[in-house]
Amino acid sequence: MIGGMRHKAVLVLGCTLLVVALASCGSSPSEGEIEATVEARLNEERVAEATVEAKAQTMAKAMVEATVQAGPRYGRPAAGRLRGLLRDPGVGADS
Repeated sequence: MIGGMRHKAVLVLGCTLLVVALASCGSSPSEGEIEATVEARLNEERVAEATVEAKAQTMAKAMVEATVQAGPRYGRPAAGRLRGLLRDPGVGADS
C-alpha cells in the first residue's frame, strides 16, 4: 500500500513540474511582439514631440504678432523720458 502511494506521489509531482515548466516557457513574448511594442512606443513619442513643437511654433507666432502690434510708437517722446535718455540733461532740452 505504501508503494502504491509513492508511485502516485511521484506521478503527481512529475505532472506538477511539467505544468510549471510549460507555463513558464510558453508565455514569453516573441521577438516580433517586442519589436512591435518598441515601434509603437517610438511612434507615440514622435507624435508627442511633434505636438509640443507645433504648440511652441504657434506660441512663437503669437508672440511675434503681439510684438508687431505693440511695436514702437513714432512721435516725440515726453520731455521727462527725453531727458532721461540724454547723457547731459541740458543738451537738447527746451529751457
